[in-house]
Amino acid sequence: MKIIQFLCAGILLAAGMGRAEDVRIRVARNRDGNLEQLRGLPAPAKNDAASRGVFSLIKGSRDENGGDFAVLNDGKMPSKEDDPRRNFFLRGEGYLLLDLKEMTDVTRIATFSWHPAERAQQVYTVYGSDQETPDRSLAEKDGALAGWKTIAQVDTRKQEQNRGGFYAVSVDGDGKPLGRYRYLLFKISPTGNGLFNHTFYSEIDVVSAKDTQLAFVRSDETRKLYRFSAENNTYRFVIDYTAAPELEAWSKQKLAPVVIEWYPKLVSLLPSEGFRPLRDIRIRLKDDMGGTPAYAAGNEICLNHPWIVSELRREAVGSVVHEMTHVVQSYGRGPKRAPGWLVEGIADYTRWFLYEPQTRGARITKRHGNVRYNNSYRVTANFLDWCQRTYDKDLVKKLNAAARMGQYDEEIWKQATGKTVQELGEEWKNALPDR
Repeated sequence: MKIIQFLCAGILLAAGMGRAEDVRIRVARNRDGNLEQLRGLPAPAKNDAASRGVFSLIKGSRDENGGDFAVLNDGKMPSKEDDPRRNFFLRGEGYLLLDLKEMTDVTRIATFSWHPAERAQQVYTVYGSDQETPDRSLAEKDGALAGWKTIAQVDTRKQEQNRGGFYAVSVDGDGKPLGRYRYLLFKISPTGNGLFNHTFYSEIDVVSAKDTQLAFVRSDETRKLYRFSAENNTYRFVIDYTAAPELEAWSKQKLAPVVIEWYPKLVSLLPSEGFRPLRDIRIRLKDDMGGTPAYAAGNEICLNHPWIVSELRREAVGSVVHEMTHVVQSYGRGPKRAPGWLVEGIADYTRWFLYEPQTRGARITKRHGNVRYNNSYRVTANFLDWCQRTYDKDLVKKLNAAARMGQYDEEIWKQATGKTVQELGEEWKNALPDR
């Protein structure tokens, strides 16, 4: 009997098919590496049977950009999703051998991986041997690996645009032992045909029948996370300040209260028919963003750690309000996409005219030169504010709703104000000196 069970922390995945009798394969995935949210699957263990074993390669080549064998059973996890030195990965296909040092009643095998793209997915077959000297020939006979018993085949690949995240795979006997083995052999395959399709394995666990007092890794041991919620847990947030531990107080005392107040407020300010806002938002401080102060992608907001530090008393919190607006906007669907100047203009409008109008951050001065309505960001925000005050107080809502549905058209401006966006732009420019 083959039992396959699917679990998912956020997105449903398909696991591979078990080959042994009474094998259950479960897969959990989340986006932020939260070890406490694996839908019933245990976190990596620190003192399992694999921690007492030794890994080696029978065939294949380890990628020297990654960690050595020790990262597979040291009971530690990466602190971020792209951390090569804290993961083990190959160059092409390979056979990874685990010597458990003694005959072991194996009850569960678990593999963990973490990467923002394809290298998070897992594709492998695991075999077992009860011989003192296992067969290393890797010869196949009648479709099986000579001298080895096939325990399970795992394949977490799924045809979807974003395949990254944190993956936990559990192989167990559904209450029965998987078998009694001295050695386990993992035939590890790439996830695709490209150059960067070799899985980042963070940890491999093997639990024996005598491992009754397991100690599990906690997220807070490797990462600095602050979790909170708004509106009776309707919206849930996590600030990952692992890369910026000195910003713990700022994250909790300055940023979180604004997020709690303004994310629900932005949802209310930018409604549209049938819109369902994202409810789980991640804010991460990063050190690898170059000159980009901040950006939003899906439900994740990334903040440039050095830039945030330099702007703590000025633009740091306001930039997060801007990026939260992008999360709420959720544009991209439908046949007609809104122009970039409008997308950024709306985000800066909510920031400069709703969240922090007292700073007058979108004021037009001589230093702006020959401004145009589609100059984006603060300039477009100023234009939108003028249009709302002069013609239609709900203009931004109408533009946002159309953009969200993929139905933006310049005709919306004329329907709302009686003038084209170009005519409005000229009138706005002529009114600037009076202000």
